[in-house]
Amino acid sequence: MAIIPAMKRALFLCAAGCLGLLAGCFSTSDSNDDAADEAETGCPVGAETCPCTSGGVCDEGLQCLSGICVAESSETETGTGDTDTDTGTGTGTDTTETSSEDTTDESDSESETTGGYGGDCDPLLQDCPEDGAICHWEEVDGMTFFTCVQSEVYAGVGEGCGVQSDCAWGLYCASGESSPCGENCCTNYCDIADPTCQLPESQCIPFFEEGEAPAGYESVGVCLLY
Repeated sequence: MAIIPAMKRALFLCAAGCLGLLAGCFSTSDSNDDAADEAETGCPVGAETCPCTSGGVCDEGLQCLSGICVAESSETETGTGDTDTDTGTGTGTDTTETSSEDTTDESDSESETTGGYGGDCDPLLQDCPEDGAICHWEEVDGMTFFTCVQSEVYAGVGEGCGVQSDCAWGLYCASGESSPCGENCCTNYCDIADPTCQLPESQCIPFFEEGEAPAGYESVGVCLLY
C-alpha cells in the first residue's frame, strides 16, 4: 500500500517538472526573439526608437507604435510648419530674426530708389556726350525717363511742339491747362532750389510728385502755370 502514495508523489513531481519545462520553452522563445531583434538592429529592445518587445511592451514612458517604441506624447507634438508629403521637406516659415542693422540697410536702399530710374542725363545740365543730342523726357521700351535724343527740330521757348524732342536744349514740351504758352509749346526746365522761368506767369513746379523723385533728380522742375 505504501507503493501507491510513492507513485502519486512521483507523478506529481513529474507533472510539475513538465510544466516548468513548457514555461521555460515559451519564455526562452520570447527572450530569443527579443535578443534577435536587438542583435539585428543594434538597438536595445524596449528603448525609445528601438523595437518593441515581442509582447509589444516598451520601457516606462514609451508606447509601441508600428513595432517601434516612441514617446507617449509624440502624437500630440506639433511644429510651426507643415511637412511636404512628397519630399519630406518642412514648409514652415523660417523664424530667424533679421538684425536691426540689416533692416536699416534695406530700408535706406528702398528709400533711395523709390522714384525708380531717372535716366542717363540731367535736363538741367544737358550733359549728353553726343554732339547735338538733347536730354529729354522720353518713353523707351515702355519706360519713361530722361535720355539723350537726337533731333532735327529745335523749337525755342514759347514755340509750338508736337513731341518732347521738338524742343531745344533745356526745354520741355508742355500741354494742357498747365502750359504757359498754349496747347503745346516749349517751356524751360528749372532748378527748384534756384528757380528761373522765362515765360510770364509761369512758376517752377517740381517735375516729380513729392517723394517720387529718383535719386539725383530731386531738384528738377519745369516752368508751368499753377
